Amino acid sequence: MPNWFKTYRLSLVVALIILILSTIAVKDLPDIRLKNSDKYGHILAYFTFVVVMLWEHARSIRWSTRFGRWSIVLTLIGVIYGVIMEGLQGLFFVYRNFDVADMLANTGGAALGLMLFVLLFPQIKSNMKPM
Repeated sequence: MPNWFKTYRLSLVVALIILILSTIAVKDLPDIRLKNSDKYGHILAYFTFVVVMLWEHARSIRWSTRFGRWSIVLTLIGVIYGVIMEGLQGLFFVYRNFDVADMLANTGGAALGLMLFVLLFPQIKSNMKPM
């Protein structure tokens, strides 16, 4: 297996879960009476995705200034993945819809993940040993 697969295996699992949840029919799900409740799910999914990618990357490297650049790249991967998922929903699944608001929620979740990770970075760095 490639080294990146070993490094990011949990991130790939999260991405697969997002793919499944983004493409299944949701007509049989219970109705939640909270305005825009699905947006919270989008935020949580992409927040989790970015935090897991950053954590796995941080765990696999020797600490350096390059981590800051990589954190932006990994967050952009999360944002791009969210845009792709919305595009797939609009193009290939008749029971799912393309929604700009969902894309914004995905982006917001990714940004929140980056912000939390950066905020906690000193604590994470001091408690984590590279793989």
